[in-house]
Amino acid sequence: MKRYVNSFIFRALIGALMGIAICLMLYGFGMYDEIIIDNKPYVLMQFIGSALNGIICMGSTIVYDIDNLGLSKVTLFHYVITLVSFFSFNFLLGWFSEFNIILILAVFTVAYFIIWLVNYLIYKREIRRMNIDLEDIKQKAGESDE
Repeated sequence: MKRYVNSFIFRALIGALMGIAICLMLYGFGMYDEIIIDNKPYVLMQFIGSALNGIICMGSTIVYDIDNLGLSKVTLFHYVITLVSFFSFNFLLGWFSEFNIILILAVFTVAYFIIWLVNYLIYKREIRRMNIDLEDIKQKAGESDE
């Protein structure tokens, strides 16, 4: 249990930093009007909301560490968690007030799928390397027994 808590805290901190970094990039690229930028409570709300969204999205990746659930179940569970979090902060903080909800959902889903696919391929390649290394160890152990 302690392992899960420590992992969650570590991932949540990374998520908070990523959320803040994304918020900073949006400000840096001029995504907000000068009037909004001068409104310090609004800016603070944006940074806190971005950090909290990052905490929820990254912290909830802990579900992938649950061994007795299949990959499709944990992926769907994490997708729903991040989707609900994203839309909640979207409506609370007005991130995409002028956009169509269907378009936001489509972009979110495509982005989620791309990130998931990249991670899946990375882990699959790593598992393949580990299996090759394991076979090499087995062969060396077999040769030393002879």
